[in-house]
Amino acid sequence: MESVLNYLPQAKGKYIARSTRHEAPLSVETVCQSAKNRGGYTGTVDNMIADVKAYQEEAVFLLADGYALKNKCYAMHQKVDGTVDRADAAWNREKNPVVVVHTKTAEMDKVLNTIDLSLRAPLM
Repeated sequence: MESVLNYLPQAKGKYIARSTRHEAPLSVETVCQSAKNRGGYTGTVDNMIADVKAYQEEAVFLLADGYALKNKCYAMHQKVDGTVDRADAAWNREKNPVVVVHTKTAEMDKVLNTIDLSLRAPLM
């Protein structure tokens, strides 16, 4: 059995709730086709794919340019980690990496609060 680090050593439960299996990540193309199939999008799948990819390219550019992003599901912003010896010190990528912070929105919380989970013992 796989050893699992318990970040809640004071917890009373015998088992740690965690996701051990998940579906493969979905591509932009798969999500766009799903939206079309479900009826959530009335345009062409090819147009939706192109629009989503254009949005992603622009979002990455703006994030790299110092802007924060927010949409219905998540918010993202960048920060520089680490410390410097002087206020006028040159930036050192290894010592002060740029980190992207990704947080869920209240709207996403509403969706997550509708999920039901089924807990079971791990397979050995």
